[in-house]
Amino acid sequence: VPMQALSVPIVAPDRIYGVLRFQLVLAARDGTTLGALRSRMPELRAAGIAAGLEFARLEVSGLRPVDAVKFSRELQAALSGVEPMLARVLIVELAAEPA
Repeated sequence: VPMQALSVPIVAPDRIYGVLRFQLVLAARDGTTLGALRSRMPELRAAGIAAGLEFARLEVSGLRPVDAVKFSRELQAALSGVEPMLARVLIVELAAEPA
């Protein structure tokens, strides 16, 4: 199930350094899970934004590559907390852009 693209600011205590942009596809375990993913999309989006904000705050700079493997693990944990039957979170687009 594709999720609409998300953008979160890359922040530091004194300013905004840039924007972390990402797009996800959520893999369902089966047809039943597929329906659950679609019905819980607002909650899954909120969890993705929260995970993105935290990751951007702690791990991202607009001037260096994003650790996609680490971000993937954090997104998987966050979104699985909303829907435990989620098979996998796939990052299909990822970019950190300076402000």
